[in-house]
Amino acid sequence: MSAAGRVSGEECGPWTVVLVLLNLLGCYLGYGALFARPEGDWDSAAIEGIAAAAVFLCVLGVLGLLLSYVLVWRGILVRW
Repeated sequence: MSAAGRVSGEECGPWTVVLVLLNLLGCYLGYGALFARPEGDWDSAAIEGIAAAAVFLCVLGVLGLLLSYVLVWRGILVRW
């Protein structure tokens, strides 16, 4: 393989950090949505917070997937 086809650590390093932080934030939101318990049926603030965390988790998942796809497509990150 020629040197032109190789990806250097300088190119993929910052993007790897972004993907790791995105996934860690998704884990935090997922944990919060899973283990947050409303006090009862009247606790609409907790229920809305759980729903918002779930929506943000889905958005982060889609952003992470799209970012990974674009980085692999452009050759910045290599396929596994």
